[in-house]
Amino acid sequence: MRKRQRQRKSERKKMNKMRIILMILLLAQVAFGTIRYVSKTGSSTSPYITWETASDSIQKCLNICIDGDTVIVANGVYKENIDINASITLIGSSMDSCVIMGGTEKLYTIGAYKSLVIQGFGITGREDYAYRAINLRDFYGNIKVSNCRIYNCNSGIKTYQSSDTLRNLIITNVETGIETWCTLQTCSPVLLNSLVYVTRENGKVWLNFHGGNGTLLNNIFVGKDDPETGNSSGIYSASAPHRKLTVKNNLFIRLAGLQTIRMHSIWSDPYFVTNNVFLECRYPLNYSSVFERPRENSTIRNNVFLRNTKVFYIEQQPNSDYNIFWENNENIPPGFNLGLHDIKADPMFVKDSLPSTFPPNAISNADYHLQMYSPGIDAGDSSILDIDGSRSDIGMFGGPLGQSYQYLDLPPNPPRNIRYTANINEKKIVFTWKKNSENDFKEYHIFRDTVQGFTPDSAHLYLILPDSTLGDTAQFIDTYSGENAKYYYRIIATDNQENESEPSDEISVIITGVDIMDVEIATDYRLYQNYPNPFNPNTVISFQLAVGSYVKVMVYDIKGELLEVLVNENKPAGYYEVEFNAGKYASGIYLYRIETVDESGIPRFMDMKKMMLVK
Repeated sequence: MRKRQRQRKSERKKMNKMRIILMILLLAQVAFGTIRYVSKTGSSTSPYITWETASDSIQKCLNICIDGDTVIVANGVYKENIDINASITLIGSSMDSCVIMGGTEKLYTIGAYKSLVIQGFGITGREDYAYRAINLRDFYGNIKVSNCRIYNCNSGIKTYQSSDTLRNLIITNVETGIETWCTLQTCSPVLLNSLVYVTRENGKVWLNFHGGNGTLLNNIFVGKDDPETGNSSGIYSASAPHRKLTVKNNLFIRLAGLQTIRMHSIWSDPYFVTNNVFLECRYPLNYSSVFERPRENSTIRNNVFLRNTKVFYIEQQPNSDYNIFWENNENIPPGFNLGLHDIKADPMFVKDSLPSTFPPNAISNADYHLQMYSPGIDAGDSSILDIDGSRSDIGMFGGPLGQSYQYLDLPPNPPRNIRYTANINEKKIVFTWKKNSENDFKEYHIFRDTVQGFTPDSAHLYLILPDSTLGDTAQFIDTYSGENAKYYYRIIATDNQENESEPSDEISVIITGVDIMDVEIATDYRLYQNYPNPFNPNTVISFQLAVGSYVKVMVYDIKGELLEVLVNENKPAGYYEVEFNAGKYASGIYLYRIETVDESGIPRFMDMKKMMLVK
């Protein structure tokens, strides 16, 4: 009896528990909607609430969705245009392997009339490019897009009257990255932690903010290095009565055209540009610049401007101070006054060199953190604090949105662009190059030898040039004796912590009494005249390679018959000499020729010269 009672009691508990679970599920469905599935391998059985019955089409699944539903999409390429008429969450498996490709003649890939969340997709136009990837049409709602790759379309995202949150996006191969049209002061689109870069011919990195209050935080914008076409412009704020733009902790690289940040209306609210880096933005027109027409009450602080064509095109002085300007073509434009705390100095990035072309992974080849002893450390606006509570650093990693990191004490950059002139009458060789700009630079160590390919060690130390003896241009003068001279030089820069740079490329100086073999650092392909010339029976043939190449050097007689192959091998970039012995040949005119092929098998350089054998 007691056993039966216990069983009944247990059954009642189970029933009560089931009722509670069913109630929770019912409430969850009401609160959060239904989870539905899309997969290429499902049976496509409505209402698509399991992977086994998943819809084979995203749109087919969306057609039965109501506000609050969630649609989860498996990997695959879905060639269809998406119309969304409910406030839903659309989740893809991966931006690299879950792709929505516009499949019809519609001018968008995803169109929506409701608030929605989209994450985890690759979103592209048709194979011949759709007009827009995501289009929110005449709509007073909000969109949240995150962890998506948007590519191959005229416009990446276009919204109307919307406060968007766009996060962790990669946008490429587009005409216009993001357009927001807003006549309401309440519109506040935000772009966070995203990369927008141009690979498409005539493409632009345009973010058009037509009204509203836009915010750009911790993004990277990369344009094509094409100032002649006027493309790759950056942020464009068109006319609207209500507009405020906040730009913080972003990196702008190689934007060209008209401007990087443009305020196009006298009714514009002020904008706030702090802790950004503007690098190599180049403009073809006199009035084009990083900033066009900033308002007098706009704030431009804690930014680095490095190697840009022009920084400001102004009609009134903005609230600009605590910035670093370095190697811009025009640091101080007419009518503009540098702030009291502005700095004209090398910011000392860990690595700011970039390749001539810019693939998507090229960002990994650079590092815009400040080195130890950078003039930008703790030099920003004192009212702005770093994340660790100290005074703000200048640049993209400073301020409350930056990051804490350990400063690296790196050696100076090796000396570059070394040039020389030689005076045979005075037997002098004058070397010049651009002096190192690091804040902690100390001196140069000059090494010399008469043997090519020597190691720059203490045994070959020839001269020390302290920073205190140099102007803006580094220089030293060497002398030689006799009618002939052959010297090889390398130069090392040092800092106050005794860190040494990598040695410069080897500089070769060869003087033959009445002529100078002006062999500099190998920045080009060259075939030099042999010396001596005329000769009997030995002469030296010299050449230089701009890059590593497969090289053949051949000697012919005057009838064009091949006599000897002097070089036939791969060689790294640099200067080379090879001796030709003509003891077994008769007096007369001979030809020598060079052919080079790069690592891709493409012929790069060919040349031929004459020489005279006299016995």
